Amino acid sequence: MNNSPRRALLGLLAAAFVSGCASQNLDTENALEMVDSPAGLNTPKPEWKTPFWERGASEQGAVTAFQRRDEPLNNVGVLVQGQLGNADAFWSTLTEGAPEHGFVIVPTGTLRDALSNTRGCGNAPLQSESCLDGLTTYPGVRLLVEVVPAGQNQLQVSLRDTTREGVSTVTLGTDSNGGADALLDELAARADSARWSVRAFDGGDGHIYIPVGRRNGLALGTELEVRQPGQAIQAPSGQVIGWRPGAVAGKVKVTQWVGEGLAVVETTSGSAPSPNDWLTLPRKKN
Repeated sequence: MNNSPRRALLGLLAAAFVSGCASQNLDTENALEMVDSPAGLNTPKPEWKTPFWERGASEQGAVTAFQRRDEPLNNVGVLVQGQLGNADAFWSTLTEGAPEHGFVIVPTGTLRDALSNTRGCGNAPLQSESCLDGLTTYPGVRLLVEVVPAGQNQLQVSLRDTTREGVSTVTLGTDSNGGADALLDELAARADSARWSVRAFDGGDGHIYIPVGRRNGLALGTELEVRQPGQAIQAPSGQVIGWRPGAVAGKVKVTQWVGEGLAVVETTSGSAPSPNDWLTLPRKKN
């Protein structure tokens, strides 16, 4: 019997099988390369040379400084004692609406960590001068607010400007947002009356930091004056109601953001800021 046709057929089948395996292996390799590729996953390539706090940031020229007024937005710390009826809506409305009212809310975790690690911040932080002094330096709190639910549809609110004496207390009604709208309006007038200023601190890494950043509307390249502590202004009762700015001792420039709420400053002239100095925007000449 002649086996040539049969052998030829078997040879063709074997060749097809080998070719199919090679093609399958090639397709598999291509698929693996595609999966391993950032382009295949539609993800950006890692920015190993870019600091994490600058990744995804817009170009410096696109940053709008001082979003609402002609100066950065003050930091406001809010402590809630007790259970709010509509906590999620309260915090959402408060944090999202704050910039339009002239200030920003310090993240709750940041504030509570600062209270735990700042001398004098016990059960009554609004009454402790050492606590307020520490919070002024970090996380840069200008207004400290304590909110306590008081009966049905009411909030008892205590407010303290960390640079002045005396605690103000108001009772606010609640609404579908847990009273956040009323609190925003109450804080707006106080934030507008407080000229922006900030203290600097040594980060222990060779850099000087300020607790202000992108979320406050601060732009890179902003120049600030270093002012000595100054003189307290007292009401007839003896209460400190303000401060007369001290002499200008030097100037610094904002050179780098660190996250959303910190920035690095470098001295450009005069003396570097001390822990008691205030950094302010240069006063406009008339």
